Amino acid sequence: MSKIELDSFIGNEQDNSAMALFPIRDLSLKTGVNSVTLRAWERRYGLLKPQRTAKGHRLYSDADVKQVEAILYWVQQGVAVSKVRALIEKGAEDEAPNLDSDWQRLQTALVKAAQGFNGDKIRQLSAEVLSQYPASIAVQNWILPSLALLAKGAAGSFCEAVLNEELTVRLHALKKQASAGQKALVCVSAGGPNLWGLMVSFILSDQGVSCEFVSNLSTADDCVVLSKGLDASGLMVFCGNEQASQVAAFVAKIQQSNVPVVLVGAKVWLAYHESKMADAENVAVFSDPIEGVQSFLTDIS
Repeated sequence: MSKIELDSFIGNEQDNSAMALFPIRDLSLKTGVNSVTLRAWERRYGLLKPQRTAKGHRLYSDADVKQVEAILYWVQQGVAVSKVRALIEKGAEDEAPNLDSDWQRLQTALVKAAQGFNGDKIRQLSAEVLSQYPASIAVQNWILPSLALLAKGAAGSFCEAVLNEELTVRLHALKKQASAGQKALVCVSAGGPNLWGLMVSFILSDQGVSCEFVSNLSTADDCVVLSKGLDASGLMVFCGNEQASQVAAFVAKIQQSNVPVVLVGAKVWLAYHESKMADAENVAVFSDPIEGVQSFLTDIS
């Protein structure tokens, strides 16, 4: 091989190597983990070690995709992210995870902060948890168990109010990473569970879906108008007593959105099934919001 041929071969090899690398946005799209969380895993726990361009921009490879998938496996088992690195390095795929410690610590800390009406502490905890974990994990392992411990009352209401603020801020930040083709509209009926609507919007946005959250809607017509005006790919509605009491009419009208629709609420689910209605086209009804989100993501993908 001549020097010219050798130089060309080396150049091609370098080009191929460079082509195998991609920026953090692509890693986020490939894994479903937002960029803020990926950076937190790198900086705080050393779970990722990206290459860098001359200007300092992060570059990742398929090996990093597999690393993120391994991290996700453990955090989805309930393992705190602080303990994941040791498990991965140990290659402990079959080891039973220890679910205690950090999650219990974080839940206890949130309950204590709420009972002391310490909004700054709740915000500090939110910054810690919501930046380090995928949204669905943070909601199921931290927010929901903590609120269950608080139950209703002044402390619980105070905690929900602060979490509403924090989730709204997170939603605005995640909009920058949303996919161009997926648009979701999440509506909450008048007097309905705004926090649940925000948590679901947070989960959808964390999955790269462009999500708009609107509260205090009382009619199916309003939902349809919003859905069409926003050119939404899907519509998710948290229903209250009014929708449950006239479920047949509500479902008939909401179908006019002509997109996949998920209705959520224990009473509307019960009324829908007790009415013995035939399954409505493009409409699914759930009592559990998390199940509704999973169905919704499948429908609009």
